[in-house]
Amino acid sequence: MADMLLVLLLASAFAVVMIAVSVLVVVPAIVRWQYGVQAPSTEFKAVDGSEGAGSSDLRYFILSYDCRQQDLKISGELPNAPHWQIGLFDGNMRLVDGGYVNHRTAMIRGDRFEVVVSKAPGRGDNSISCAASPKGLLIYRVLCPRSDVPLPTVEKIPA
Repeated sequence: MADMLLVLLLASAFAVVMIAVSVLVVVPAIVRWQYGVQAPSTEFKAVDGSEGAGSSDLRYFILSYDCRQQDLKISGELPNAPHWQIGLFDGNMRLVDGGYVNHRTAMIRGDRFEVVVSKAPGRGDNSISCAASPKGLLIYRVLCPRSDVPLPTVEKIPA
């Protein structure tokens, strides 16, 4: 009886370890790979919700970013919407701490915005730090747009 309990205990421990490895290592790796394949690195791609996420009230645009060697300058026309946000997500799809600007925090000139994604400190008020996660997914989301959302442009600039 003791031998059977020991075998069950070891089997349970093995199962817990395998589940933990799957949840913490395998699934995030698949997610990173999938977004890397789907998201371009030079222009935004519209995501219509068929990929399994989102809301009918939000418009999502994604872009793979890599700011290890260069910065990104994102500029565009303001969307006609009550709220918009540009945020950085790490390889595990977690929002990078402090890695976003929105309609209230971005510096706006006329009807345009400009945001710099950089790992270097001090790029200005309109910058997003990617130092904590120099590679990942950038998501531009617009809440309840009243018209078509103009896509921002992406320019790679020296760091």
